[in-house]
Amino acid sequence: MGSQDRDVFTYDPQTNKVENLSDMFDMLEEGIFNIITDQLGHIWISTNKRVIEYDPKNGGIMDYSTMTDVMVNSFMPNSYYKTRAGKILYGGNKGNLSIYSL
Repeated sequence: MGSQDRDVFTYDPQTNKVENLSDMFDMLEEGIFNIITDQLGHIWISTNKRVIEYDPKNGGIMDYSTMTDVMVNSFMPNSYYKTRAGKILYGGNKGNLSIYSL
């Protein structure tokens, strides 16, 4: 779960526990637009200016807004799609960002 106040929470239905992960995502400077998971269980978070991949198994975080090959620099709320093949698409100001989770 995410909020416009930059908070990130996970919910485990097996234990019925909610965990606040907001401190792990201190790089967030704006509210969260979308959260989606991939086949590996990685959590993808998008804001206006960033797409962040989080691996809950090892705590790894990758911020795709800082990579030079990301041409989209402003993402839109509710403009994402996950294909059956596992590709995640995000809509933005300069087209789409396609991410393949392997």
